[in-house]
This record gives sequence, C-alpha cells and structure tokens, in this order.
Amino acid sequence: MNKFELKLVDGKLVIDLNSEPDMKLIGMPVRGYDGVPNKYDICDLGPAPVIGTVELTDEALAKIEAEYQNGGQCAWCDEVRPKLRPPHMFDRDRDGGRMCEHCWNHDRKMYKGSYGEDIGPFEEEGEGGEEDDSSDLTV
Repeated sequence: MNKFELKLVDGKLVIDLNSEPDMKLIGMPVRGYDGVPNKYDICDLGPAPVIGTVELTDEALAKIEAEYQNGGQCAWCDEVRPKLRPPHMFDRDRDGGRMCEHCWNHDRKMYKGSYGEDIGPFEEEGEGGEEDDSSDLTV
C-alpha cells in the first residue's frame, strides 16, 4: 500500500501524489489527484491543510499514473480529462493537442449531420487519431 496526504485545496479534496521532496521545487507544478489528473502550483498544494491520509493499492496508483500519461487538458474545450487521444483526421490542432471523448463525440455528431462522414468511436484505434503508415497508393 502506498500512503499519500489528502489535502483541502480550493474546496476540493486532493491527493498529494508528490512523495519526493525533490518534486516540490518552487515554481514547478506538482501532481494532485482530485478525481482527474491535475497539476497544482506548489504554493497552493504545499501549504494546504492535511485532512488525512489515503492508502492506494499498487493497481489504483498505476491507474492514476496512467491517467497522467493518457489524460490532461483537452486542446478543444480546455477541460482536464482523464483520457485524451489524438484528434480525428478532419480536425487537427496545429500545436499537436489532444482531444477528449466529449469533444470527439460532439465532432462525431456534427460531421455525421453536416457531411455524412463518421469519424468513428472515441476508443477505436487507427480511426482518425493514429496515423496509418500503410499506403494503398500504387505508383
């Protein structure tokens, strides 16, 4: 079991995932889990009152870590989401941003209604988000 401090930040209960003192450098964002993977300013999370401790199993911690890897801020709605993917083929972000399921499903409805094109479900690999290196072109 892994133990972490549970803190109160801006009215939210946040698990302080920064167990290493080196991670708490001034000016560096630190990881705080409040149901979605968020990063907090050390000035907010560091001095926040400790409400208690949380014990996470290795499996639960691995799932949260995966959310930090796969989640983040959606380049379309700016919301922090637990799962993002590359955008579909009709809607690219010039900065390489990733899209959340909410925005994907919104676009899917819009493209079906406007153009008759279906970009496919959010989870489907290879449809829109993953570039396919194979080519059907023959020269």
